[in-house]
Amino acid sequence: MTTFKDIHAVVFTGALALLPVSYAVANEDTARAEERAGLFLALKNAPDEQVARAAVSAIWDLWQTAPDATAQKLLDSARQRMRVYDFAGAMEHLDKLVTYAPDYSEGWNTRATTLFLQEKYDRSLDDVEKTLELEPSHFGALAGKAIILMRQGRIELSQKALRQAVDVNPYLQERSLLIKDFE
Repeated sequence: MTTFKDIHAVVFTGALALLPVSYAVANEDTARAEERAGLFLALKNAPDEQVARAAVSAIWDLWQTAPDATAQKLLDSARQRMRVYDFAGAMEHLDKLVTYAPDYSEGWNTRATTLFLQEKYDRSLDDVEKTLELEPSHFGALAGKAIILMRQGRIELSQKALRQAVDVNPYLQERSLLIKDFE
């Protein structure tokens, strides 16, 4: 069984020198940035789905760790409200979160998800774009963008977003939505 420690052993041998600058995220400390960069490289180069799943899980753990206790409480409260389908309650917490921590990409992504679940697609896309501005490699936001665009009948743009997501995460579940030879 491949562990998180195994992933790090494979990844950190010269990995940072290969990464484009777009992987840097505002206000991230060096250790967290290095961990993040290594996980994305491990994901992109995963030899199988098991290794990819471990990297994806670790990336989501990083994303879901808010910058401080106040932001974490707002995120956790919003998610709790989402679990009981109280989207209005979730939005109250998420609106506060993106105001309090505007550089925290997962705050925007979680709000985009909440808006999507309410079928407020245009507003959701706005938050997806903000998420991607802060975290260009957010494969979850890219996949969400693709699904919204599909629902809006914007197939060409949807396929472009989905291809970007699969480029970051080759094992992305939504890869099954790619239309072969569509360009």
